[in-house]
Amino acid sequence: MKNTVDLRFFCLGILLAGVGCLWGQPTDSLFLHFDQLSDRELVERVNEQWYQLYSKDFDEAEALGERALAICEKAGYDTLAAATLKNLGIVSYSQGNYEASLDYYQRSLDAYKRLNDASGQGRVLNELAIFASKNQQPEKAFSYLDQAFQLCGQAHDSICFITSLDNRGLLHLRRGQLDPADSLFKIVWRLRQSIRDSIGLGYVLANLATVATERQQFEEAVDFLQQSTTIRQSINDRQGVAVNINNLGEILLLAGKPQEAILPFKESLQKSRALAFDDLSRHTMLQLTTAYSQLGQYQDALHWQQQAHNLQDSLFNGERTAQIAEMQEKYAAVQREEALTREKLRVRQRTSAVILLGLSSILLAISLIFVYYRQQQTRQANQLREQLLRSESDNRLREDRLRISRDLHDHLGAELTLIGEALGQQAQQSPTPVQQAALEEIRQDTRKVMSELRETIWAIRAEEDTIPGLAVRLRGYASRLSDTCTLHLFWSPELADSRLRSSYLLHLFRIAQESINNAIRHGQANEISLRFTQQPALTMEITDNGSGFDPESASTGYGLPNMQERAKEMGATFQMTSSADGTSIKVIMPAENT
Repeated sequence: MKNTVDLRFFCLGILLAGVGCLWGQPTDSLFLHFDQLSDRELVERVNEQWYQLYSKDFDEAEALGERALAICEKAGYDTLAAATLKNLGIVSYSQGNYEASLDYYQRSLDAYKRLNDASGQGRVLNELAIFASKNQQPEKAFSYLDQAFQLCGQAHDSICFITSLDNRGLLHLRRGQLDPADSLFKIVWRLRQSIRDSIGLGYVLANLATVATERQQFEEAVDFLQQSTTIRQSINDRQGVAVNINNLGEILLLAGKPQEAILPFKESLQKSRALAFDDLSRHTMLQLTTAYSQLGQYQDALHWQQQAHNLQDSLFNGERTAQIAEMQEKYAAVQREEALTREKLRVRQRTSAVILLGLSSILLAISLIFVYYRQQQTRQANQLREQLLRSESDNRLREDRLRISRDLHDHLGAELTLIGEALGQQAQQSPTPVQQAALEEIRQDTRKVMSELRETIWAIRAEEDTIPGLAVRLRGYASRLSDTCTLHLFWSPELADSRLRSSYLLHLFRIAQESINNAIRHGQANEISLRFTQQPALTMEITDNGSGFDPESASTGYGLPNMQERAKEMGATFQMTSSADGTSIKVIMPAENT
């Protein structure tokens, strides 16, 4: 597997290098032909080709967009003016000019409202949802998507409708909610394929690559990234290719190859700077910070973090500046300590040359002092490294908890229900059985997302729960999965009141859920036993009377890597045996995890 992934990294590197060769091609030809058009033709062409324009050059596209807007306002082209305002908002957002972007979006939305254009309103609201998410306003982001979903459906605008689903997946991805994000992205993927939306496919494939990367499924991530890059290269999407080069670096970083990740990060940074793509530049600089931190090169890490926060970003500047100042002070303290140690060592060495009779005692003193200060330096260096990693992790966890507690229960269930109802109505109105079957399949995927969401809400809302409570929920899952299979529950009497923290509840639930699913669907089991014992560590054991399977040749449909990874995250031991008489899975947890 490692060799396969390395080969895919190599192939993708060749592909991106080919894109790099095209990077320096002149872009004037794309813009010069606009001077030969009439005013109305220019405005129409600018809006039709906006993606290609700003993908090549933000500044040129913005100047052309401003020119088109001035023509619209002078000639009274109200519909074209609304579209131009939206497009100018997109390019301002990509450049990190958030105040200007918000102004353009609001003016565009007002213009579409005056025109009573539901499709236009929906498309602007989709952009505002991403803006609100960037501004850490998840409630507002979901509200925008609610409105966009209704307006896009009302206008029968399939692109707008699919974009709304894609944006919803992005919100889940930013919260670290990988399962619902993955399900939504795969729905979007199929829909964009059905309408041959090349631009949209480039985006959703990149999103699927990010989900696979977060799950540490690096081979699958590279596959998705290769497909996305091929599409983006074919449409000459310069900013999209720059994003993909950065994403290759992130895959290498998560694969434990920080040294190899530095090259694609620096290449992405070079290209994003050439495009004035400040948001990507800042993100790539932070990735370089992480790579150098993992290599123990803290001076370089601090340099790139300082570079990142020197970029103007009104959303995060104050908070990040304080963090940088704290890191700089800690690093300076380490440097002062090292300089002091070296000076003391030199003084004692000079003294030892003069005082021959006290040579032994002086050397011993120097050694002890040197060891002491080296220990101090090592301790402070470790603290600095831990601070770099823990600070980012704590911030993400705290923000995710806050967003989940505010939004998950109140919004997403109703939204998914609305999606299911809309898909059901569309299926009933579809003229052909093929379309009806496709929409029904998507509807079933949506129901699966809803089911997984309810389980996740339960684990996150409950700060802790009992083992019997977990077991009863698993019995409910098994009964929904099959009415011919019986799940037997057992827990030791001393575990009746034992409680598990929410993170371990979710991991154990998912492992047991996957085991039950495998036993019923792959092993055709009709008897499953779920046991919780203390021997002496807490142990969850699932056994079945199914046909078993060969773990070495099992397909990814069995979900074995995911179960093993969940056990690893809990610090637990994962054991599995399988034969023709059935399968047994054990998860043995340390006592401190209960």
